[in-house]
Amino acid sequence: MRSLILGATGQIGSQLVAECEHHEHVVQGTWYRWPRGEYLPLDVCDDEGVRTVAQEFHPDTVFLCAGVTQIDFAESHPKECRSVNIDGVERVVKAIENDTTTLVYYSSSHVFGDCSTARKEEAALSPTNVYGETNAIAEQLIRDRLPGRHLIVRTSHVYGPEARGRNFVAHALKRVNTCQRVSAAVDRFCQPTYGPDLAAVTLDLLKHGCRGTYHVVGPDRMTEFAVLQMAAFIFGYDAELIEGIPAEDLGEEAPRARTPWLDRAKLRSALGPNAIRSLSQGLRHLRDGLRVAVPKAA
Repeated sequence: MRSLILGATGQIGSQLVAECEHHEHVVQGTWYRWPRGEYLPLDVCDDEGVRTVAQEFHPDTVFLCAGVTQIDFAESHPKECRSVNIDGVERVVKAIENDTTTLVYYSSSHVFGDCSTARKEEAALSPTNVYGETNAIAEQLIRDRLPGRHLIVRTSHVYGPEARGRNFVAHALKRVNTCQRVSAAVDRFCQPTYGPDLAAVTLDLLKHGCRGTYHVVGPDRMTEFAVLQMAAFIFGYDAELIEGIPAEDLGEEAPRARTPWLDRAKLRSALGPNAIRSLSQGLRHLRDGLRVAVPKAA
């Protein structure tokens, strides 16, 4: 398989590169602000650049991981966010619209607001911030333009190995490693998802011929505070450095749902109950792989 990974230096993109290479795909990655020699520079807002990469590489699958994903930045820079997350997606779709390429697009739980019960893939969308709105619009654009040739993966709170250490678990561990306090919401829930498993599940879904929309999240649903406390404990740090506070006191710019909840039944039906590791399993796997990268403080 020929796999084009747009945004290959990001968290999800880098895991996809590793997983595709493990399965002996012919892989071409791209970067935007984080250069890597073997990848191609690409701005998804560059119509000619997107078209040229697609035409010259002839991918069987395009994995679209590039985009504005920092939620507060998206809220304070809505024009830039929409330019990348909607117009950029449309450029990618346009570049492959007339061939047989499958598009994999990564969306998020932010397409929903607060949920009293788990939301299935086909539930009505109700985003509460700019980032979620762009996800929802991009999803519909892909469904309309690439029927039968897309896989939309909605996920939440991805953590795991990442060169820049920008995911919420890695960021917290860096701080507690130097005895700094970290504030986390005691009243906002999430479904932490281990990045390597997310990449592996994506390829498994493709292999099984799954198309459409799937919720790919971990089996645990807990507060952000509980996630970071467990991370600190498993890594051997002082869990009391994780301070639980109300979400409204975190000083965030973008509104966020307090009780997002993605239903996993469709994923379980396709790949079984253990497709994504539990939080404790994922953290232990991450710890064992990053003992040198994340040393204990003296």
